[in-house]
Amino acid sequence: LADESGASVSESAEIRYRLYQFQNESGRLSDAYGGLRTLIDALYHEAPDSSHLTFLYHDLAYVSVELGDCDTSEAWYRAVAQQVKESSGKDSGDYAEVINNLAMTLLRQNLPDLAESFVQEGRAVREKEFGDDRPEVANSLCSLGFLHFVRGEFASAVQEYQKALAIQKTFFGTTDHIAPAFTL
Repeated sequence: LADESGASVSESAEIRYRLYQFQNESGRLSDAYGGLRTLIDALYHEAPDSSHLTFLYHDLAYVSVELGDCDTSEAWYRAVAQQVKESSGKDSGDYAEVINNLAMTLLRQNLPDLAESFVQEGRAVREKEFGDDRPEVANSLCSLGFLHFVRGEFASAVQEYQKALAIQKTFFGTTDHIAPAFTL
């Protein structure tokens, strides 16, 4: 299959995805959203069973929340979580990432009670898959800290952030790495 320029669908998709990444990284989120929608539409029409669509929908959810459209983002994350659960299982790191992002979207909407089960489930999956001393688990601990913060449980939030920072310091060997800075 080829597009109007003669490039294969996969080549065309790669070019569009790189454009989306550039737009996203340069803060041009509205352009990134539009480009991502165009890419998804093209790929869906050419290869509706492509596994790449799931990850593009995940990116669309991310851009939606960054644009302030948490309701749309929540719907995309829920759909992606279901797709990943069906394809990879609910014990996969990909599933844990998606439900963690869903939880963060719910927290941005000030819905900590809805977010809590996703945060806890994502943490459990990551601990089982990676062990309890990996950056992936530290990410879940940061989410748990944010959950406590949103609830006004500041002492608990600090404890979770400190656990995450300790994991990141151990894993990266320094506080100069960017990951520990996100915890601070």
